[in-house]
This record gives sequence, structure tokens and C-alpha cells, in this order.
Amino acid sequence: MFVYVIFLALAISGYFWLGLHYFAALPSPFGSQPHPLESWMLAAHGAAAFLFLIIFGSLFPIHIASGLSARRNVRSGLTLLIFLSILTVSGYLLYYAGIELIRDAAWWSHVVGGVMIPIVLVVHVVLGRRQRLRLARSEVTPQISR
Repeated sequence: MFVYVIFLALAISGYFWLGLHYFAALPSPFGSQPHPLESWMLAAHGAAAFLFLIIFGSLFPIHIASGLSARRNVRSGLTLLIFLSILTVSGYLLYYAGIELIRDAAWWSHVVGGVMIPIVLVVHVVLGRRQRLRLARSEVTPQISR
């Protein structure tokens, strides 16, 4: 459950930052100024990202390794892993890259990946639960009384 809470905090803070940055700039005599909450949303997004990276790393030894070895939900899991890796690298580049071309590419990949990642996560969870139910049903053989 903690994974979902942190993921939700990460997504919501990112979406709020995007909304504030592009739709809530404040007019001033010197041009538009960022909304006062914009920096707070970015800070919240960064804090949630740190927590999520800890959780993401903790999924490798058990959840990801067992899923791969059992060959269960592999496609959606690998898709999710790729998206999370792109978001991690692009987030790092947004913070540390000094070359504008790299920052622009990182920004686009981070925004597009960030908008799509909740869909990828939901698909992974739904497929995993369906597969688990199917396996549970196949293990239970009904007894026919005569």
C-alpha cells in the first residue's frame, strides 16, 4: 500500500507542477512570474521521487526477481521497468544536465513518461491480479459429489 501512496504523491505533485507552471503563471510589470506554489510542488515531487527510488530499489530482490523467474506478468512488468528507468534518468538529467539540448530531451521524455506511467502501472497491477486469480482457480479443482 505504501508503494501506491508514494506513487500517487509523485504523480500528483508532478501534475500539479505542470499545471501551475503552464497555466497559473502570475502577471507582473516585469512579465509573467511563476505561481508561488510551483517551487513547493517541485520540492514535493523531488521528495516523493527519493522515497519512490528507495521503494523501487527494494522491489528488485523479491518482486521483480520472482516475477521474472516464474515468468508471470513479464511484459507489463518490463514495460513498467523501462518507463521507471526513463523517468529516473530523465529526472536526473533535468536536475544535473547543463547542455540545453539534453535538458530539452530529458524534459520531454520526463513529461510524456510521467503522464503515461500511471496507465502503465494500473495495467501491470490489473494483469497481475487477473493472472493470480487464474492461477488460484486452476489450483482449486472442484469436487463433484455423486
